[in-house]
Formats: sequence, C-alpha cells, structure tokens
Amino acid sequence: LQNLYSLTDLAIQENSFDDISVLENLHNLQNLDIGWNENIKNISTLNSLSNLQHLNLDGIIFNEVSSIIGLTDLTNLSSLSIAHNNITDIGGLSNLGNLQSLNIKYNNISNISELENLRNLKELVLDSTTYANNPQTIQKISSYCQFEVIEPDN
Repeated sequence: LQNLYSLTDLAIQENSFDDISVLENLHNLQNLDIGWNENIKNISTLNSLSNLQHLNLDGIIFNEVSSIIGLTDLTNLSSLSIAHNNITDIGGLSNLGNLQSLNIKYNNISNISELENLRNLKELVLDSTTYANNPQTIQKISSYCQFEVIEPDN
C-alpha cells in the first residue's frame, strides 16, 4: 500500500485496519474512506496528505483522541465526515477554509463556534443536541449553510 504513490482514491472501511502510518507517502490521495476501522488510534499521519479533498472517518471511535487536531493542515478538504465518534473538540476546523460539506453527527461536541469562519460551508449534518446547544453559531452560519439535523438514536 505504501508504494502506490499515484493512488488518488482509497476505501478501506470496515476492516481491522489500525495503523494508518502506511498512508503517509500517498501524497496524491484525493479521496480517502477509512470509516468504521475502530482500532485506529492516531490520525496525525493524515496531516501529510495535503491533496485530500474528501475524507471519511466515521465510526473510528477515536479511542484515544477526543479532538481532530491531526486534520488541521488538510486545507484542500472540501468534504469531511467524522460522525459516530467520541469527538468533543472540533478546534482547528477553522483552518479548513475550503470545506463545503461537514458531518459531525453523533459525537459529544458542545461548541461549534469554530465553524463560523468556514464561509464555504454549504452543508452541515449534526445531531439535534449539538444544534440546540449552539443557537448563536447556527444563526450566524445559516445565511450560507444548509443544515440536516439528526435526532439521536433511542
């Protein structure tokens, strides 16, 4: 995998994949789906993939990580999904100025003010608790962003 330098698309979701350091030299990757690999503990390697445009990290659970600090240099990202994790802090997302689509549903995020600077954001998927806890931010970004509010599972 680490020698596939010209690879642009990679989907390895729902595996026992746990060490993503083998991806660090795949600088041509534009689309990466590693969702539902619950053994991944460190996402900092992803910061070296500067050409990424679409990234799915759903259901990784971030056993040892409660924030997305490892993604702050991915300034070409236009789509990011980090749903179904234990994320509490989305600090650093404001660096992702090209982000157009963001899915943060089913996390433990209490503050989404970081999103106020994402002027290219067109679509935001979040759960009703996060939506209800952030009325000022929702009001600020509602002029340019559409929301999909998901009710929590019972």
